Amino acid sequence: MCEETPPSTKKTRTSTTSSPTISKPKRNKDLNHHSWKSCNSVFISSTAKSYFPVIMKKNILPQQNIDLEDFALKTTLIPLLDARNLLKSVTLPGSYVKQVIHEFYCNLNEDFVNPAAASFEIVFVRGKLYTFSSTAINKFLGLDDDQDALVSEATMWKELTHGARKSQHPTNKVPSSILNSSYSILLKVVACHWLATSHTNTVTKAMGMLLYKIKNNVPANFGKLLVAQIAEFGKHNYKQNDNGLPFLVLIFQMLVSQGFTKKDAEQEEPLEPLLQIDNRHFDGKHYNDMETVVHQATHGVQGVIKFLKHKMQQNKEALLLVDQQRRTLEEECRNLIWLHEHATHSAQAEGVPSSSGVRFYSVFCTSLDQYVLSSWIGSVESCHVMVSRRILVLA
Repeated sequence: MCEETPPSTKKTRTSTTSSPTISKPKRNKDLNHHSWKSCNSVFISSTAKSYFPVIMKKNILPQQNIDLEDFALKTTLIPLLDARNLLKSVTLPGSYVKQVIHEFYCNLNEDFVNPAAASFEIVFVRGKLYTFSSTAINKFLGLDDDQDALVSEATMWKELTHGARKSQHPTNKVPSSILNSSYSILLKVVACHWLATSHTNTVTKAMGMLLYKIKNNVPANFGKLLVAQIAEFGKHNYKQNDNGLPFLVLIFQMLVSQGFTKKDAEQEEPLEPLLQIDNRHFDGKHYNDMETVVHQATHGVQGVIKFLKHKMQQNKEALLLVDQQRRTLEEECRNLIWLHEHATHSAQAEGVPSSSGVRFYSVFCTSLDQYVLSSWIGSVESCHVMVSRRILVLA
């Protein structure tokens, strides 16, 4: 049973179970649009609500999109990310509403990873249930549900450190300062988008494996990896510990893609600065495995151009939808005017003044038409300016 906000004055039994009761047949239906009509609550249970003060105090782990131009000009990583279909993951549009993220993590519970539970791989947010399975995340990011391949630990460390290490001892961790330049840069990217951490001075085995798989095109299930990290915060100890909240943009944008709408008064957080290349990745003990970056930069540029073409196509499709909406609104305005004219004639026949109403509808429809048209023109101009700037930079 959901906890009402504000709490009801009636005596009710408070459930300690944080998962909703859903019949078995409904589990196979699209739960993203399942509405809790009898519940206007933010929290799914009193237990979930009790976590809110603690969750609010947690740090957040920023999701910084990469600077495409900077990466293309200074590294050879853009073609690699493009080939793995990972460019969308590192250039997620939009931001997030912090309050919504806090509510999401409060309502997340241990049943999220229990296949037998009604709330398996779904999360309650403001009266609705949203799917956060590995398949759903992969689909959102444009990735396949690959099976994770096994890699020899010795092979992995030798590749990452240019032969300096073959293993990692618990008391002698591998420092990121000895990684090859490409892996040192990828470490920053992975820490933002796939294996969230604020500690990048040393490299864990899990981080090393993911870096190796990305660079060497070894199958990896990114959705499964992301779900596993999010699910940890369903545990009581993770609610209470000092771990920062990860993947805020991904979570919020996935909610939006499933129909979530924020309140009008809620503001999204400012965008994080773009992740750029630090020249220190090429200095010190880093082996520069991108020494030919000047000769190969054109390949990086081609990757950016391909990505921009894809984004331009998406913008064109969005503009077509806006244009269609404009035509629909114009037709609706004409219908409203026609209906109101008939209502006016009827009112005049009965001696009821209605000229003020006619003027109101006329002004309303004209303003609405101008607003939609200006929004459409603004979108086209913004797209043109963005593409022109990027082409100038790449040229």
